[in-house]
Amino acid sequence: MAFCTGLKNPERFAAIISVAGYYDHGLNEYLEHTLNVPVYMMIGENDFQVESNRAAERTMKDKGMMVKLVIYEGIGHAFPPDGSEEIKKALKWIAAAR
Repeated sequence: MAFCTGLKNPERFAAIISVAGYYDHGLNEYLEHTLNVPVYMMIGENDFQVESNRAAERTMKDKGMMVKLVIYEGIGHAFPPDGSEEIKKALKWIAAAR
C-alpha cells in the first residue's frame, strides 16, 4: 500500500516508508514523477516479498531516486524487532535525504 499510494501521489507525500511491502513493477511508470521522494524499505530476509524489494531498490537507484533497503536477518513477514527504533532510523534517514 505504501508503494502504490506514495508513488501514485508524489505531490501529497514527502517520503515513503514500506514495511514488509510488495513492490509491483507496474508502478515503474510512476518513478519518473517521484524522483525527489525518498523511499525507505524494511523487510525480513525470510519474507516472501524480499526479492520484490531488492528489485525495487535496483530499479529506483537506476532512476536516480534516494532509496534505502534494510533487510532484517531471521525475520519473515513481520514488523522488525524494536519497531519504534527502526521507524526512528527511517525518519532520520529521510530527513537527511531531503
